[in-house]
Amino acid sequence: MQRLYETERIVDDLRSILVSQLAETLGNFNRPVVDLASFFEELGATLRAKAQRRS
Repeated sequence: MQRLYETERIVDDLRSILVSQLAETLGNFNRPVVDLASFFEELGATLRAKAQRRS
């Protein structure tokens, strides 16, 4: 059986995964959110690593 996926649903699913991973990662950084800009690169690297492990 072949399933048909709508682009909107795929985008929604990916957004949900990304937001969930971002929230989890931010929670594990143990740093104030007001300092977020100072660790964008580290945050990005952590999120990229998580995304690569999921694929």
